[in-house]
Amino acid sequence: DFPDVVLVGIIAADMSLNTGNFHSQETTFQLINQVSGRAGRAVDKGKVIIQTYNPDNYCIVAAAQNDYTGFYNEEILYREQLGYPPFKNVFIIIFEGEDQREVINSIRYFHSILQAYNKNKKFDLNNPMPCIISKVENKFRWQIIVKYHIEENLRNYVLYCKDIYDREKINNKISVSLFLNPN
Repeated sequence: DFPDVVLVGIIAADMSLNTGNFHSQETTFQLINQVSGRAGRAVDKGKVIIQTYNPDNYCIVAAAQNDYTGFYNEEILYREQLGYPPFKNVFIIIFEGEDQREVINSIRYFHSILQAYNKNKKFDLNNPMPCIISKVENKFRWQIIVKYHIEENLRNYVLYCKDIYDREKINNKISVSLFLNPN
């Protein structure tokens, strides 16, 4: 608590909107509200200045107006339309390695396993794509996103396919990371 703070400036408040994570709007809203709450806690009235490239974005507008209900109403519609929690569970599978061709070949092979065991098309299965941050410490990163409304079924499906992949693994230089409903 900093009681003498009367002015808070938030520079590039929308930077966290571009992370590629379905939580990005929520995170941005929370950060703006948290930082804004530091101004004017004592006798003097506080002022907050928000610098953004997206002044019409619903989370920026709601945060500037301290409108939790407005933000929630927009965000919940977005998540329902795109099949994100709480409507569906999300499994993100990330392949990582130093040779981009090997990463792509491995993730395509894993994707073919996922497709083979999704004949009824009950799981929402995205095609392999580069991660938003596609290279870290000289390692290329690609991902597959799988969605389904029942968490246990989604977990069993992905882990079953991963087990098949591990038994038939085509490249030991590629690491695979699994994230169920990441924050």
